[in-house]
Amino acid sequence: MSLPVSPLPGCGCPPQHYKDFSQSVVAVSVFASNILFYREGGYFDLAANEKPLLHTWSLAVEEQYYLIFPILLFILWRYGHNRAFFGITVIALLSLALSEWGWRTHPAANFYLAPTRAWEFLAGSIVAFLHINKPQQSGNFAALLGFVLILFSVFYFDENTPFPSLYAMVPVGGAVLILLYATKGAWVAQLLSLRAFTAIGLISYSAYLWHQPLFAFARIHNLHQPGQWEMLFLAGLSLPLAYLSWRFVEQPFRKGNFAKSLSQGAIFTLAATTGSALIAFGIYGHLNNGVPQRLNDTARYYANFSQSRNPYETCLLKIGDDYSTQPKTGCQEFTNSNKIDVMFIGDSHSHAISYQAQLALQKENISSYSVAYVGCIGLEGYFRANTPDSYQCSKYNEHMLEYARKTGVKTLVITSRFTLYWNGARFDNHEGGVESGKGAYIDLLDYRDENAGPLDQNRRDRVLQSYTKNILKLAREFNVVLLYPIPEAGWNVPELAVKRILVGHEQNVDNITTSYQVFTQRNGPVITAFDTIDSPNLFRVKPHELLCNTFIKQRCINLIDGISYYFDDDHLSHAGASLLAPYILEQVQRARANGTVTSTQ
Repeated sequence: MSLPVSPLPGCGCPPQHYKDFSQSVVAVSVFASNILFYREGGYFDLAANEKPLLHTWSLAVEEQYYLIFPILLFILWRYGHNRAFFGITVIALLSLALSEWGWRTHPAANFYLAPTRAWEFLAGSIVAFLHINKPQQSGNFAALLGFVLILFSVFYFDENTPFPSLYAMVPVGGAVLILLYATKGAWVAQLLSLRAFTAIGLISYSAYLWHQPLFAFARIHNLHQPGQWEMLFLAGLSLPLAYLSWRFVEQPFRKGNFAKSLSQGAIFTLAATTGSALIAFGIYGHLNNGVPQRLNDTARYYANFSQSRNPYETCLLKIGDDYSTQPKTGCQEFTNSNKIDVMFIGDSHSHAISYQAQLALQKENISSYSVAYVGCIGLEGYFRANTPDSYQCSKYNEHMLEYARKTGVKTLVITSRFTLYWNGARFDNHEGGVESGKGAYIDLLDYRDENAGPLDQNRRDRVLQSYTKNILKLAREFNVVLLYPIPEAGWNVPELAVKRILVGHEQNVDNITTSYQVFTQRNGPVITAFDTIDSPNLFRVKPHELLCNTFIKQRCINLIDGISYYFDDDHLSHAGASLLAPYILEQVQRARANGTVTSTQ
């Protein structure tokens, strides 16, 4: 079991982690970390569970509330108690309505930003208004109902529950009922007054501050994904650490002689000095791109592979981007006088391989156009489950195909994470590499109201069958170059290389591979389905035949001979894309020469 290491200047962590941490230190110091984490919600940003200060987003929202609410209350109170109460209630209802709209259209902003969170805080303010000049009412059953609502939220809400939204009224409503009716003699009050609960309550703030850094640094510094027992140990460790910080930091500052000995001016000076030092540290780390000079030459070399990706970032659409206007500005580098021979369609895997493939096509005077959509399969007729209404995968494909017809495109290159969307589970290579993030799965548009889960076998069956039908349909109109599933790595390959160097395992860096058997078990059904498609206009490129069983028997290469073929845990780097480019070119040329010849690359 490896324990987390301090992140401060001597941090033995990859540059991107250090840079992200530096940015968050600045944001925390100015009560704006929720805004930072909202803006960092890009597709290729670090996994949320590897951000040590991610939990401070809620503290930032809280501080923003404390700054704004007194001003709001001061303004409203001038019009009287009743009007102030009415005004706050209206604002809370508007915030709740905004959150219900927000999770459907702008989920990241809805989660992190204060306007959609305000009603949760204002619920407590409304309770305070109700208690003005009125004693707390006793209500055993009402308080018990509140307690049950909170427990229900803990055990039944999961990562797929829209939050905040109307669903959030369950735990918030539970807290309101307890505040209103759990008088001293009520059952719930007696339960929550037990010494164990009050002890945890006393150190809960410190425990909250400790838990995320412990978990995040364990993930950053471990060569592999920490196991359940290690995470359980760290969860337990957060409690004694919380007690120590409560006893020797919180208490002395709040009630001890140290706090009493400081004047108001001294407190402000201390706070300003500490804040300025943290901001300076953060700015230094940000401006120096994570201070890569901390690392030796070999570690810096491998860290650079994380930036080995398609330079045309605007050609990878994200939720909310305009997909209806084609061509996209900045994505026509490889077109010749608006003539397009080949169009690349698909998700971020398509974006990752398209640049090198387009360079190869350009050398043969073949014009091409590529615009991809994050997490969106490159076929019509599907929706991505558990995503907001603004996530319009099928519409993206419709507009891309309309543009292909309009410009006379003859050949489509389709690349997507077909297996992920069919299977629903993120990749686990069973050797310590577990892809972060919640599962992602699709279903047919006709089944949008069925709410089938990722493990539903009927959903999987119809998705797999529709893959072949949709590809055949396209092959009646276009030449289709189909890229089979690209082998996933499970671990972030450049980061794993850097970590191995930092912990003294440099001799193991030039041989990072995964099991070919695990690949075939996961991707076998999709590969078999693709192999059965019979069309003279379908041309196949099989990345696994290039990346697996070639350099090392029964292994798929991630990094070998000093070259990382991935820039993260599943996207090909320039080196990986360059490996595929000649084969994509070959199939495009065969399609252009003879659209009635099939291939089994």
